[in-house]
Amino acid sequence: MLVLALALYLSRDIDEERADATSELSSQSKPSAYMHNSRFTIYDDNGEATHIKSSETRYFREQDLVTIVSPSITYKNTNGDLTELNAKQGKYLALSQELVLLGNVVVTQQNVSNESWVLKGQEIHYNNASHIITSSKAVQLEMGENRITSTGISASIDDKKISLLSNVRARYVYNNI
Repeated sequence: MLVLALALYLSRDIDEERADATSELSSQSKPSAYMHNSRFTIYDDNGEATHIKSSETRYFREQDLVTIVSPSITYKNTNGDLTELNAKQGKYLALSQELVLLGNVVVTQQNVSNESWVLKGQEIHYNNASHIITSSKAVQLEMGENRITSTGISASIDDKKISLLSNVRARYVYNNI
């Protein structure tokens, strides 16, 4: 009987701890705002606009965090180069102006001469203030039929400078026209 009473007492304490943790998590995870099929624009310090479309957007005031489902992001720099970023989900940290894109991320940039490159990965960060794309994960860069893979990248959209961080492999296709 004593063992049964002790088991019930311990079970009650564990259930209370779970309930406390669950209520703490749910109070933290309640969004301050929710949008469905939304479009919004964020601006960098120079007033340049980045447009974001999503199927669902939630704003969490306490964390200054915006979660985005199926984000589609476009940015056109002063040279007229159009950059598009798409992913399964994303997070926007407003204070640092950092967009974290997760799941089948595809970044495409097309310049005014109609030349383009495509960057693919599972996690890519985009800083809206500096217009720099970074990742510490595996990425693949495509330019026409040429392919470069690496672990990690840092790419400046405005300056058109790309640094591949490690494990770089390339396939180059030469077209003698």
